[in-house]
Parts: sequence; C-alpha cells; structure tokens
Amino acid sequence: MRRLRHAGRAAAILAALSCAGAHADTFQSSLTATVSLTDGQGNTIERPERGSPFRIGVVLMDAVTGTPPKGMLLQAWIRPLGDGAMSCQDAARAFRVTRSIAEDSVDLNGIVLAQLNRDGSFGIVDPKLNLRSSNMIGAARFDAQPDGFAVDPRSQTAYFAFADTGTVEAVSLVDGARKPFAKDLHRPTDIAVGREGDVWVAQAGTGGLAHFSNRGERLPDVGVGSGGVAIVEASDGSTFFAYAADGSGVLVDRAAGQERARVHSGQGITSAATAGAALVLLERDGMRAQIRFADAPKSSQSVPLAGSAARVAIDPSGTYAFAFSGSGNIVTIVDIATAQVVQAVSVDGAVTDMAFTDRAVYLMLADQSAVLAIDPATIALGRAPSIRRVPIGVAGADTGTTKGLLVPLLPSRTVLAVNAESYTGFILHEEMAIGDVPPMDSVRLRGGVPMAIKVADRSFREVSPGRYETFARIARPGQHELVLTTGIAGMTVCFPIRVEGAASEGRPAKLTLRVTPAAGGLRAGVRQTVFVDVVDDKGRAYSAESVELIVPSLSFSWTGRFIARRDGGGRLAAEILLPRAGTYAVQPSANQAIAPATLEVGS
Repeated sequence: MRRLRHAGRAAAILAALSCAGAHADTFQSSLTATVSLTDGQGNTIERPERGSPFRIGVVLMDAVTGTPPKGMLLQAWIRPLGDGAMSCQDAARAFRVTRSIAEDSVDLNGIVLAQLNRDGSFGIVDPKLNLRSSNMIGAARFDAQPDGFAVDPRSQTAYFAFADTGTVEAVSLVDGARKPFAKDLHRPTDIAVGREGDVWVAQAGTGGLAHFSNRGERLPDVGVGSGGVAIVEASDGSTFFAYAADGSGVLVDRAAGQERARVHSGQGITSAATAGAALVLLERDGMRAQIRFADAPKSSQSVPLAGSAARVAIDPSGTYAFAFSGSGNIVTIVDIATAQVVQAVSVDGAVTDMAFTDRAVYLMLADQSAVLAIDPATIALGRAPSIRRVPIGVAGADTGTTKGLLVPLLPSRTVLAVNAESYTGFILHEEMAIGDVPPMDSVRLRGGVPMAIKVADRSFREVSPGRYETFARIARPGQHELVLTTGIAGMTVCFPIRVEGAASEGRPAKLTLRVTPAAGGLRAGVRQTVFVDVVDDKGRAYSAESVELIVPSLSFSWTGRFIARRDGGGRLAAEILLPRAGTYAVQPSANQAIAPATLEVGS
C-alpha cells in the first residue's frame, strides 16, 4: 500500500454523499472521497431500506494532481451511531490496533464462503464469526441439487444452474435472498461470471453458451460445439474456457466479455485448463495432453503422459501443467513452454483436486485425509520436487468426488482445504510447502456435508481507476456511519447513512431468539412443541405472526426447517423433530436480523 501524501493545513478532505445535505468529517489529506448509494437495480438512493442489500460506490481522487491514486487498499465498515459512540478517527484507530470492529457493525472487509452441500442446501459462512455460536449469515435450500455453481464477487451473488428445469437462480451473498435469474434454457449445466458481472451459462441441449448482462438481459448466444458443455476458469482469473464433448472449445476474456480464441482439437476432451494465453486439453483416452496458445489456437503440441489422467490444471503463471486422476496415484508435471514432461510424481493416494498460490502447489487426496504441498521452486527436469504432507483429518470414503473442496482464499496467499466428514475447512499457508507446518487455523462449516466451496471477497474492489464498489446490508434501522480508512498516515473519513424503518415499523433495534421446550427437556426422535420468543435487549417482544427457523446440527450432518406460528395463547410455537442427541443451532431464515439460539437434545 502506498502511503498518502499530506497537502498541508490548507488541504481538507472533500466528501459528498448522493443524498442532499450529507457531509463528512474534515481530515487533512490530499485525497478527496465521494460516496454514492444505489439499490439493486442501479437507482440512486438517499436512505437504504432496513434489511435490503445496496451498493456503495466510493471515488478517490488526489486533490493536488486531480488523478486517482494507485495501489490503494480501502478498508471499511458500517457502524451504528448512538450515545457514547467514539469519534470517527478513534474508531479507525481502534480498528488498526485490534483488527476488529464493534459487534453490531457491518464488516466490509475480508471474504465470505459460499457452501453448497450434498443435500442441496446452501450456506453463506463468514470466517470472522467462527468463534460465535453460528458463523452462517445466510442459507437457502433447493428442491434439487444444482448442476452448476458460480459466484460473482462484484455483486456478491451466487448463481445456480438446474438442468432439469432449464433455470438459473441467484442467491445474494449479503442476506441469502433468492430470486429467479433465467428460465427456458436448454439443460444448463455450468456457469461462469465475467469481470463486469455478465453471466455465461453452458447449455447441454444446444452445445453453446447463453449470455446475460449483469442485469439479466439476454445477449446473443455463443456456439461452442455439439454435446454437453463444461466450463473451466483460468487459474489466474483472466479467462474461462468452455468446451464441448466433440472437442471444440471457446476461450473467453472475462474482462472484455468477448471471445478470444476458438479450438477444434479433432477428438473428445475430458478435461481442460487455462492460464494467460496457455491452454492444455486432456484427450479422451487420458494418456495424452494437447498444448495450445490463444494467439495460435490451430497449432498444438501433443504430450504423452506418464499415467492415465482424468483432470488437468495449470499454475497461474502458465509455467506447468499437472495431469492427475481420482483413481490413480501418478501426477504428471509438464513444462508448457517446451511441451516436455518434467516429472512423473508418485504420491500416496489418488488426487482429485488442485489449487495454487504464488509460492505453493496443493493437491487434495481423494480420501480427504491430507493435502500435499509442493514447492514450485523445486520442480525441475530430472529432480524430484519437494512434497510435504499436511494432515487435515481421518481418511474417509475414497469417492473421487472432492473437486471443489480445495480453493484459494484470494486475495490472501492461503488455501482452504475442506474435510467434509468433519465439517471443517483448514486454512493452509504457503510455508507448508517448504516446512512441516500443520494447519493452525480452521473454519467450521455447518448446515450440511460440504460438496463445493467458492470464495467471494466482500471488500471494496477497484472497478475502474479510482472507483471502488461493494455491497452491504444493514439490519438495524436508524443512524449509521460508513467508516473509510486507507491506514496509518492515510485517509480516514466517515459518512452518515440513515437506514429507514426505525420509527415507522416500531421494531426493536436488536433482536435475540429464545427457544423453550413446552414440556421438559428435548428428546431425540420425538416430535415436541417449542415456544419461540423474539425479544430485544430490554425484554420487549417482537410482534411477528410467524418466524421461519433453520435448525442445523452442530455435531453431525443434518439441517431442519420449521415454521413457528402464533398459537391459541398468542405465543409463537413450532412442532420440531430432531433426529439425534446433541447440540443444535436455531437461527431465523436469511432475511431476518435476529441473533441465533442453541438447543441441547437428549437421547
């Protein structure tokens, strides 16, 4: 991060909101900041609605040069204002020292995890809440298992494709709200998202891509080939490659949203990978790989592999390709520039997934007992690479279906490795590739057995020079403040945000869920009635007619959904049936801003 220059006593921060009469604290810095708020349709708003996601746009300019700053890291959060609240500068100073914000604040830093489970349920996990009773900030359940799954970090949206119904659904990663995105598609099976939020959907029924703008408007389709279509994203994030069963493929530039190259391999493709201009295609028999480049897609070099492979991956630099199989223990490493096999590595188990950081290569074993970490600096012709084994759990069933449980936690140089049977994601650091360092950090993954994880960075991202954007949702009505800081000796400034709903709705500002059995303790396998009370911190009741509850087990893979409704006595009551003894979380559905409770169930 570049340190900001100060412009002396005469210079002051210029700050403006889209709403009339708003202003910001004065602070001596050469930067000016302008903030705008828009709703989900792009309309400018003055006051966001309670519980509704909205977009925050920040434009930073250097007041002296009139140009946007470069290399800026913008950190932010939204805090409620009340009696005794510390000043803007003190709040930023406390954040820099503790790296934490007040409990009632909305965090606009770091990542969230989008977790698709084997039973078709979906959860949104905030790793920063890992030590609380629940780290889930949203949830959804689908009638069928999605066939494709992608996330758009810019709009904080997850997209799900359903081949049988020909539809795509969108789920907000801010609050878990679901809405239809596309219909009448021809067996959609996979999804990719462009840099500007446009959505590409693979259609098995047409052998092509349906293309939509970030507003959901249908754009001209793109033909790929015949048969089913799969999509792989570049490991460096620059492109994605869509390929059909007949061996045809299209490389799409994610930033421009345009076709970059077309490939006709001459035979079937079982897997593909791309990074930068490089393309590696795994031929149908799994024994040979084709190397092509976007600037000359018709030329190819065929490389015989050391063992049968089912998947291929490329490191972000485009230096090496790795061919592996979920049923074999041979990993073939190919130098892309020379089209030469560098090493055929024998590992202690089948490999089903790979992930990369700048200084490490990670391989997931099919039984999820361990991740193998390779130092790429040790990869060379005729020399065995340095491989470290990082245990992440007890060996489970070797199903070969762990694709999607090893993901880079960008923008950090870490990787999340998930052991599904223990509902835990372990955070692996690059140092594990060069030394025997066990995982020290983990994230609990509740709500179901994880099947695939994707990562979305909720921080402000620079979408154009000097312009930063992110999404937020404020559950608590009343007066709030957006705190922006660029760090020590940089800009710190606050903007007032008034959230509608405090006076008109008459609801308490902070709500807590209490669940009480109607008769004695709860027993597993028995249908029982529980009373549900939603109160504020002064004990005043929330007058809802019904509350939808999500009840995940904290000790095994199970999640139930129940509706609490007013009974004859006027209390919220729900009939629940919990399958096993143990501890369960009880949390309201995604669109309710209520703190969760826990239940202890006996046998």
